[in-house]
Amino acid sequence: AITTTGDWNDAILFTAVGSPATPINMVGAIANGNATVTVTSTAGLLPGQPIAQVPGIPAGTFIGTIPTVTTLTIVDVNNVAVQATVTDAEAGLTFQPLPLDLRDITFLAQMRKAAGSATVYLTAQTSDGTLNNGGITGILAFNIPQAALANLFPDTYVIDIVATADGSTINLFPEGPATVTLLQGISQ
Repeated sequence: AITTTGDWNDAILFTAVGSPATPINMVGAIANGNATVTVTSTAGLLPGQPIAQVPGIPAGTFIGTIPTVTTLTIVDVNNVAVQATVTDAEAGLTFQPLPLDLRDITFLAQMRKAAGSATVYLTAQTSDGTLNNGGITGILAFNIPQAALANLFPDTYVIDIVATADGSTINLFPEGPATVTLLQGISQ
């Protein structure tokens, strides 16, 4: 549900095939100035998984390599080693699902009153920035300004998203469109 008096800013995270579906929590040992993390087991972890920021692990950190069954390295988005900023033998670590690399994929979404309707009430697409492709973060974000919603009648609409890459186009909602409820905002 969105309102006529605010911007539409939502995000969808796409995870890579084979990635854990949910975050993995565990305790690990980190050392100030070191890019190696020691855990009980690296089973189920994959290079590229984002690591939630905790004291000693900077924001924007990912699993680099996994050299042994109990160690992993930490890197930034450019695969450059990141060093822990504190020493903690029992750091609470959260490894997020591995994002799907969305680079080179274009996205298009159209909002209509009903599937099959000829009237398009709203178009969002990566080509004009109303959909933002987050590339290696795996995030597709809606970036619809309030002005695009202000003239729409509050009601229920349907929407789907198509993705195009490498000469192929797929519908991300093959079982049917999603529902968008546009509510009349009160605060002007």
